[in-house]
Amino acid sequence: MPTSYNTSNLPPPTPPAPSYRSHRSGNNESQSHHSTSRDRRHRSPIPYQREKSSLSESRSSSKTPEIEGKEVKRRGRSPRQNDQVPRHREESTTQKIRYLDAKIDAINTGASTPITIDSLIKQTDPPFTERIMRTRVSSKFKLPTQLRAYVGRTDPMYHLHSYKSLMSLHGYSNEVMCKAFPATIKGSARTWFRKLPLGTIDSFGNLSKLFVANFISCRDRQKNASHPFIVHQKEAKSLKDYIKRFNQAVLEVEYPSDKIVIMAMMEGLRPGPLFDSLSKKIPATLSTLQSKDDKCITAEELVEAKRRRRRKDDHKRKGSPRHPMRSTH
Repeated sequence: MPTSYNTSNLPPPTPPAPSYRSHRSGNNESQSHHSTSRDRRHRSPIPYQREKSSLSESRSSSKTPEIEGKEVKRRGRSPRQNDQVPRHREESTTQKIRYLDAKIDAINTGASTPITIDSLIKQTDPPFTERIMRTRVSSKFKLPTQLRAYVGRTDPMYHLHSYKSLMSLHGYSNEVMCKAFPATIKGSARTWFRKLPLGTIDSFGNLSKLFVANFISCRDRQKNASHPFIVHQKEAKSLKDYIKRFNQAVLEVEYPSDKIVIMAMMEGLRPGPLFDSLSKKIPATLSTLQSKDDKCITAEELVEAKRRRRRKDDHKRKGSPRHPMRSTH
């Protein structure tokens, strides 16, 4: 009878050990598969890469040697070199600056030609005509000592009026007034006179017009007709003080009418004898107003003198004893 075995109680069979060669060969196959796929990717790029590479190749082929050389220089430059200005630009800027400096110098000097000693000396020649220059001046001629030199900072009319008045008083001619006028100016006024064109002044009237026109900005501005209305008689101030300030304000107005002056004085007066007199009968002229002012000022000064005398007498009375001591022998 044959022997029977129970296979259910037997351990499961041990799986066979993997072969080293088969594992290595599998790895080799996978590596070869990856390398093949890489070769295929390199050999056959995708469409957009093909277009990009073809475009770059066409650009590189179309570049000239000069452009390629410039690109190589640009890639080789450092950041500091890129910031530097080209040398030809620096030279052109320097030339422009020199040109502008030369142009400014020409404007300042008033001529494009260089200044010489002869041209400087010629500027000292007077601008009068030959007729004025031929006029002889007496050896006894002297400028009036009351006349101050004009420097070009004050009203030119003051200087011109003073000069004409003093020269006419001594009986000097028009030609002598022309030749003597430069001796009465200095500073900026002298510079102005030196720049007048030669041979252009033939009369003192012409010289006066040019003189006033050049320094008219220095002229004192005249006040309007409302200026005297701001002057008022102050408290505890005399009528004489008010009239003095009022007359000064009237002098600052150019051509004031008599009516405006009279109304302005009545506006600034405090109640008193003069105000009452003007209110009763308004004067028609400034001379009538002036006579009334003088009368009221004289009367006020007499009243003030009496007050001072009374105060002085009262002070003496208070200082002296009422009952003087009798002398005993």
